[in-house]
Amino acid sequence: MTSNRHSFLITARIYYILLFFIAGIFSVIVYNNWQFKKKYFSVDLRNRIVGARVLEHRHGVSPYGYKWKKEDGEMYLDIIDSPQTPVNRNTVTPFFLQLLLPFADNKFQSIAEAWYWIEIISLLLATVFMVWLSKGFINKIWVATIGFIFIGCSTGFKMHNINGQAYIFFAVLMLLLYLLFTKDKNILREALSGLILSILILTRPITVVFLLPYLIRKKWMTIVAVTCCFAVYFILLSTRHFLWLWPDYLNAMNYWSKDYFNPTVLKEYGQIYPLSTIEGSTAIEQSLIWHVSEDSALRGMVHRIFHVKLYTAQLVTASVILVGYFLFMFRKKIARAGIEQLFIVCFIAYLLLEICLPAVRNSYNYVQWLFPLIVIFSNRRFSLPVYGLMILAGWLALGFLKFLPFDLTLAELIFTAICFHYIKSISPIA
Repeated sequence: MTSNRHSFLITARIYYILLFFIAGIFSVIVYNNWQFKKKYFSVDLRNRIVGARVLEHRHGVSPYGYKWKKEDGEMYLDIIDSPQTPVNRNTVTPFFLQLLLPFADNKFQSIAEAWYWIEIISLLLATVFMVWLSKGFINKIWVATIGFIFIGCSTGFKMHNINGQAYIFFAVLMLLLYLLFTKDKNILREALSGLILSILILTRPITVVFLLPYLIRKKWMTIVAVTCCFAVYFILLSTRHFLWLWPDYLNAMNYWSKDYFNPTVLKEYGQIYPLSTIEGSTAIEQSLIWHVSEDSALRGMVHRIFHVKLYTAQLVTASVILVGYFLFMFRKKIARAGIEQLFIVCFIAYLLLEICLPAVRNSYNYVQWLFPLIVIFSNRRFSLPVYGLMILAGWLALGFLKFLPFDLTLAELIFTAICFHYIKSISPIA
């Protein structure tokens, strides 16, 4: 008995040392990315903050069609935008812009730096919580490695940090939904799930596929909560005469969809009006990390490989076929699947919709893999070939195999294969 206890303590110490080592590597990368963040311009966050400011202070002006004029001042300038396009670079939903309103009037660099730390804390809390929930030391090490190394130290997350993107928040919301779903039925938990699901759908409409587990398991309170949240939101928009924002958003997305194959080089505001600072910050230079960006969207891959142009109608058709076939293929398992399986199925359906969007799917989308991977590896042991594939995908994500084209896309393909293996290999649970 004493010998077993002694062996357990030695094993525990080894794993805790490994966890500490993993956390140390992540801390170094966080610090290095922070130095980049203070130097380079948060190009994606900027257009959203400007859009929120337009929405708040320029009533009746479209946050998607607004074009800067010199007399408007720096608060409304997106230096990457161009006066040559009828719409600006804002591509998020009106709801997303409304979430930014409470702090949009602060100095932009302060917002960008706070955004960076919220991203880091989101990844940190999600990973630590799933490490705590994981079954056994091996699972804990794998979850920590996935969260802190394969995601947190990846090129995709670095680009996500510097640009001020939001995909880590989508992954965290998915994880919250999953964790709440695993609990016994409770009115408050189901209402909270409805609120989170509403926020997720209103910020990222294709996440509507995450309604599927609630429909299958007949969690009607959550469905009712989602319906009520949507009703309240759109009634409030109507009373404030802001309903036009959503058609305006769709029109802007339609423009960028049509402009996808336009090779015209646009002259940006930053080139027309050269600046050394913006809102008091010297961080106005675009990060050189852009050169490693990959377009993993179906449209981009088909055009790149086969030189065929896919347009919106064709992409919509492709998304319906892909998601429909995927759900049909796993229909028997879905009907009686375990909770983990249901949510992994939803993520794959979401991924299929995302790659069919008529837009560039950039490398920072990669960080969303945090959700399915830490869920899968927190509760299951795999064969050595699966762990080997995970290590290979991790090395791709970390940029150690740059001689291979589209290394991040290859990593995502491996992750997708592991998700399919996970869905297929577990026996359905009543």
